[in-house]
Amino acid sequence: MGGVGGGTLQSVTVRAGCAYRFLSRPPTRGGGFDLIFLDPPFSACGGRQWEKLMTAVLPHLAAGGSAYLESGRRIVPRPPWTEIAARRAGGVFWHLWKAEQ
Repeated sequence: MGGVGGGTLQSVTVRAGCAYRFLSRPPTRGGGFDLIFLDPPFSACGGRQWEKLMTAVLPHLAAGGSAYLESGRRIVPRPPWTEIAARRAGGVFWHLWKAEQ
């Protein structure tokens, strides 16, 4: 199976559930995730909640990892995050951010 950039996909781990609970655990052994998807209930993530959530994501990312977020509004990243892309699709804003590590 081809991966992004023509590489080989080695493994995929999917964890569905409460991001806060998952991210409060110690980081996964073996280097973390290359990409983390976050689609919380929009009413649960006001301004400061996104900051807390994105701080909690950092230790779970592999070096050079990214995070995909969906929100009911546009979110501007704060360091160490930088925006790779952001678009609106109907009433949803999606964002792809990369962590500077």
